[in-house]
Amino acid sequence: RSPAVVLLLTLLGILGLRHHDIRSRFFFLTAVAGIFFAVVLFFNLYLVHEYYLIAVTVPLAIAAGFGADFLLFGVLRKYPVALLCVIAFVGHTGLQEIFPKPKDFTLNEYRFARLLREITAPDELLVVAERDWNPSILYWARRRGFMLRGKGFGNERIYEREITRFLKTNGFSVIVTASKNHWLTKKWLHRMALPSIPGYFVYRVSDQPISSGPYTTR
Repeated sequence: RSPAVVLLLTLLGILGLRHHDIRSRFFFLTAVAGIFFAVVLFFNLYLVHEYYLIAVTVPLAIAAGFGADFLLFGVLRKYPVALLCVIAFVGHTGLQEIFPKPKDFTLNEYRFARLLREITAPDELLVVAERDWNPSILYWARRRGFMLRGKGFGNERIYEREITRFLKTNGFSVIVTASKNHWLTKKWLHRMALPSIPGYFVYRVSDQPISSGPYTTR
């Protein structure tokens, strides 16, 4: 997950190429070329959408693997002191990736996500509206869900109808919004307000009467 670690391992892989046969060298260079040309050909996508890096995960892993091989069986065998440098480097750059934090993370958001974990069942599907495509609430709540970015394009009535049909068909039962009377909460016959915090509204929704249970109150 850490770009710095992957870059370092790739550079080490280049340094260690002389220890490999011609087929291994070709395999490594093909992987590196795949990374380079993917980014160059679709530069704007990689510039704007960071998740497009998933498309080059395999060649990145291959390049990093060559570097790890050279590091473990080449450098560290000859220079054991380099192991301390590796530990320090990975410890400095890697911990933030092992325990990632969203860029716009706030303590208030984290507390709200923990509350969602308490008032929803592990297998419930949540809709998070008016949060753009930011998945941080679902991430910290450890829940699966659907991000509803905002208004649709074109005919709003058709958009609302199709979104509602999709959510009902797939069994979504909890809606999280930033506004009290979001249009989506009115598409079910029954809704029940769940515990929340200022700035968020949480509703359990259903076309059948909602009975009380362990997840209807905090």
